[in-house]
Amino acid sequence: MRHLALFAVLGFVAGDALADVPPPPPPKGKKYIEVTNSVAVEKSVKGYIFVSQTTSYRPAPVVSQLRVVMSDKLTKMPPGGRRISISLIALPEEEVKKIKGEAAIDEAIKQNKIPGMHRIDFASTDIIEEDYPNKSLAVEYTITEIDAKKGIIATIKRDGKVVEQKTKKAGDKPSDDGEQTSTRWPLVGAFSAMAIAMLGLWLVRRRPM
Repeated sequence: MRHLALFAVLGFVAGDALADVPPPPPPKGKKYIEVTNSVAVEKSVKGYIFVSQTTSYRPAPVVSQLRVVMSDKLTKMPPGGRRISISLIALPEEEVKKIKGEAAIDEAIKQNKIPGMHRIDFASTDIIEEDYPNKSLAVEYTITEIDAKKGIIATIKRDGKVVEQKTKKAGDKPSDDGEQTSTRWPLVGAFSAMAIAMLGLWLVRRRPM
């Protein structure tokens, strides 16, 4: 039991350290840059409650949620990071009314169990030209529609220029346009910790009693 406890501690410490594994270097002539995300919702989009979801990896994920009053004016999202991911979730008001108690609503959101819920997952960093002059990259989402099947439909601007229209559904993973440090590297640490713990357990079982 003493050996098992030791390896459990080593696994936890290793996971916490490996979650801080730095990302690979960017392509030549490029650099990583911090992204600031803002969201506006057109007046025609009605009947939804919006929730900002923050997931911190320590290395196990810890989720916190906060209701956000959205409008047709840009609302700045919380900053993400290498161990923090940020999402904006749209919930149908009528479905939320069916759930009793804030705690139950909170848990239903975490489990993606509210019918008709959709989300946008934000990148905290991106890759850009090395001579880009600004310290951060402004990315603006304007939600134009929320479709039951297609999800959130938004126009996206980078530095004021429209780059695309995209849809996001409940449970969708962040897109890979840029380095998703907020989720990728913490998971690397967590899986590595599991591997170390399993190796330790195997060694203990092989040791004569």
